[in-house]
Amino acid sequence: MGGGLSEPRDAILSLIMGLLQHPDQLEQIGNDHEVFNIAFKEGARRTSPIGMYPRRVTQDTILGDTQLNAGGQIALCIGAANRS
Repeated sequence: MGGGLSEPRDAILSLIMGLLQHPDQLEQIGNDHEVFNIAFKEGARRTSPIGMYPRRVTQDTILGDTQLNAGGQIALCIGAANRS
């Protein structure tokens, strides 16, 4: 397992893809490191490099109309949460 390798790669590739789709924004970056840092943070925010978080249920609870039992596992999928 390459833990810690996929997330930086995915964040960088999301930035590159976004900039290639918006060449006007790529041009704005130029050699300005401050603008690049802003673009990088926005790219990582827009397309979350981690799309699913596994979690263990700590107590019996009801989520919507679903019963979740203590000790069970759920997965939070947030891959599209940052898009409008």
